[in-house]
Amino acid sequence: MVTLIERLLGKGFDVSIYDREVRRAQLIGANREYIEREIPHIWELMRESVGEVVARADVLVIGNGSPEFSSVADRVGDGQRIVDLVRIFGNRRSDGAGYEGICW
Repeated sequence: MVTLIERLLGKGFDVSIYDREVRRAQLIGANREYIEREIPHIWELMRESVGEVVARADVLVIGNGSPEFSSVADRVGDGQRIVDLVRIFGNRRSDGAGYEGICW
């Protein structure tokens, strides 16, 4: 995910990140050094909730199988797209209209 975020930023995309496992106070050692080296301003991109990211996104990339992401499909509005990297919605298939499941 770090590489994907880095590439999106490099292409000029506005990126917002939510991951309850990535918190500044909890991230230590080599993990923290790696993330801060690859994405120096990561803490400015972090959001407090899934809802906050959904509210501002054109495209949502789900790269974590945490159950809290399973409700994202119910929250997206017209014109928003989901790219699912972890099959969070089970057997749902790519529909070309707003949902793409890749890498599974």
